[in-house]
Amino acid sequence: MSREEWMEPAERWAWAEICAGRVANFNEREHNIIASGSSRGWTDLRKLRSEFIRSILFREQYKNLIPVEGIRIAGAWFQDPVDVAYGRLTHQLWLTDCRFEEAVNLQGLVVDGWLAFDGSTFASQSQDPPSLNLEDVKVA
Repeated sequence: MSREEWMEPAERWAWAEICAGRVANFNEREHNIIASGSSRGWTDLRKLRSEFIRSILFREQYKNLIPVEGIRIAGAWFQDPVDVAYGRLTHQLWLTDCRFEEAVNLQGLVVDGWLAFDGSTFASQSQDPPSLNLEDVKVA
């Protein structure tokens, strides 16, 4: 996926913030704090796709551009399943105050820095797979 393929305006904005070493804070951007547990108020202006996260975490052309501050995103909305199982994160990853509508699979993930989901909600009603799979995750 090239940067030009990131058709979602929220993804282009988040990537620019990440590259600048800032928190991609959708609550501040939209001047509206939405509680992650609320099912109301989430719009496409906050939507990030799983393929965006996978690209910036694992594709060399993006991963190498991430500053020392790592990936810090707040108040984003993930509608599709996020699957980063058995990958290796060489940067910190903070997904705080976010809402995940589908399962998040981190099984076997190796994290060399911080991993945070503070204030985030995992809204998937399915327990198979679990809403947040942390089986065999290794955090430095």
